[in-house]
Amino acid sequence: MSARVLKPLLLSLVLLAAGVGGYFYWFYEAPRASGPLSQALLERFDPAESQQVVNDILAAHMDVGAPVAEQRTVLESNGFDCAISLVEETGAQLLTCRRPIDGRRYCDRVRYVAYETAVGDIIQSLGATTHVSNRDRMLGRCSYTPPSPED
Repeated sequence: MSARVLKPLLLSLVLLAAGVGGYFYWFYEAPRASGPLSQALLERFDPAESQQVVNDILAAHMDVGAPVAEQRTVLESNGFDCAISLVEETGAQLLTCRRPIDGRRYCDRVRYVAYETAVGDIIQSLGATTHVSNRDRMLGRCSYTPPSPED
């Protein structure tokens, strides 16, 4: 093949690869598990509000007084990414969960935190939607990493 034919062909392949990569960067979100809890949270979500407390929805779909391991199971079956951290000094556990809101390019999320004492009492839990600020976005999309026990 001559350089006259090869050059436009290679340029076309590079442009096609860039277009496909850009499409997946902009539009693709990994599919998440869905259940009644996640559906209720998505129905309540209002993008005009920067933060909404959703404790009532969480309490209607799970026992917020249950041990954090049980809460984690319910939340993960509804598409949340969860981690349990141990508070070494006290023996307590902290459950941290996040779920990106579908179709929002990972910029809007539901967060849930529950604190369980060493004797198994849940002394505080909070569920709320959060919005990533515009300055933390990259080309209109937000980075997302699931929580880890080190968080």
